[in-house]
Amino acid sequence: FPLYAFDETLIRKNWFFARRGNGYIGLTASVPLTLISSGPGAHREIRAYGDEIAWLCQLGSADKEGSFDEFCTQLLTRPALLTVTAVDYTTPCGEKIEFGWSQPLRINGSLQEPRPARHYDSPYCQIGFPAEQIDIQVGDQVLQLDFSAGDESG
Repeated sequence: FPLYAFDETLIRKNWFFARRGNGYIGLTASVPLTLISSGPGAHREIRAYGDEIAWLCQLGSADKEGSFDEFCTQLLTRPALLTVTAVDYTTPCGEKIEFGWSQPLRINGSLQEPRPARHYDSPYCQIGFPAEQIDIQVGDQVLQLDFSAGDESG
């Protein structure tokens, strides 16, 4: 969280806010946050001390949330329940997000089915785990990586 990289910053009620141009970020955690003020990370690093911490990052913009002050006020007036085992949060646009170690992800009460993670997911390559062959395509050119016959014994 390098303060020098932002046009405006604000620290209030365990929230760290920043604005760059028309983009906003709000960052908080389930334990107190500390802005490092000395050493190599001075004024560029936020720390939360502990072994089990939930973090919450909310992004916004002038187009959607209004002014930077309005964005900050929206987050400060919407308490987020952040614990080690669960998150219960309502976004500035009103979406209620709930999830935890023992409960599935729900948005506005609707169960969100997890999608399998992909090894690569870009305009040039979409491939799941495990991948014995990977095709990377740009236009009509294809690079094919084949790991199926690999022998590490030399």
